[in-house]
Amino acid sequence: MQSKLQWVYGKHAVKACLANADRKVARVVAQSQSDALLDLAKLRGIKVEPAPEGWFDGEFHGQVHQKIAALVECCRPKDLDDVIEESKSVVILDLITDPHNLGAILRSAAVFGIGGVIVQNKGSPQESSVISKAASGAAELVSLIRETNLARAIERLKKGGYWCIALTEHGDRPLDSIDMSGKIALIIGGEGDGIRRLILEKSDFKAYIPNTAGHFSVLNAAQAATVAMYELAKFGGRNK
Repeated sequence: MQSKLQWVYGKHAVKACLANADRKVARVVAQSQSDALLDLAKLRGIKVEPAPEGWFDGEFHGQVHQKIAALVECCRPKDLDDVIEESKSVVILDLITDPHNLGAILRSAAVFGIGGVIVQNKGSPQESSVISKAASGAAELVSLIRETNLARAIERLKKGGYWCIALTEHGDRPLDSIDMSGKIALIIGGEGDGIRRLILEKSDFKAYIPNTAGHFSVLNAAQAATVAMYELAKFGGRNK
């Protein structure tokens, strides 16, 4: 079966793809032939193609492409069992459908050393240039694991020694009151319906982010995930 190809655009995303020896790069197209990151392409024996005038705007429809793009093979999702064995921390995303949010969460996961981001395959955004751009290269660093059933994935994580913390505004304790020094899975829900009831029931803790201002409490999924990952990092949840 032939591997699926996709365009990745923007300097950070393209540089990360070129630096990832496991990522197969079919083409690199650039407006400028003097960009330093193109040396990475040359080291891999990839010829950098000049772009005709207007090609980037026509191909990427006004996205912030920075006039550089790479055509790459989609990554093979990593197996959950590998992540359980190798990682101290993961993030589970329930009902996250916005590719910009998924990309932003991958970006934060890379900053805070999270071992993997788990999504339910059905209904979640598939690998795309939008995710890669929002992730700003983090898609090459953080494993994205796609599972058929998140409830069963949580059960497997628990058997692997993980404590599962669901982040919900209806939680019964503040997030920063939980000891997160062990193996931790943070569960984040979508902006609409949040975390599904079955997923909440599978979690060990239901926590909320304290509203320190008192008059405004709305965080989107990516913002809430970033705060939670920062709190986790305080306990040494970063993977080595």
